[in-house]
Amino acid sequence: MHFGAQLSREALTVAVHEEKIGTLDHLKIVRAALHRALQLALRSNDLHAVSTIANALSTNIQQGAKLAGEWVEEPRSVTNNVQILQLPAVAGVISGITAALGKYPEARQAVVAYLRSADAVAALPAPEIIDAAASE
Repeated sequence: MHFGAQLSREALTVAVHEEKIGTLDHLKIVRAALHRALQLALRSNDLHAVSTIANALSTNIQQGAKLAGEWVEEPRSVTNNVQILQLPAVAGVISGITAALGKYPEARQAVVAYLRSADAVAALPAPEIIDAAASE
């Protein structure tokens, strides 16, 4: 295939696709050889070779899956932000507390101000850690 300044976008797309297919074919050939080598290493009880070949197989499979678009990198860390005060059960409790404080407007306003403040969640005490072994 001739690559030059006149190469069209369509020709480039075809070339990339052909190269991808060629690479996948190569990975299949290598994978088959790795499987044969793994079988020989297992028969001869060569644990070092088994480990090395198994690692190479894993890498080969991962590369093929990435190239085929079947491998998605998982995020390294997941952060879940749960807004406790927005949960329906908590909202009901807060509503009950403010209703109970209806006779005490200053106390009710203090509780509402506390719950609305940005530091309210941070100011809450840490949950008690319960040791199951200690309770037995």
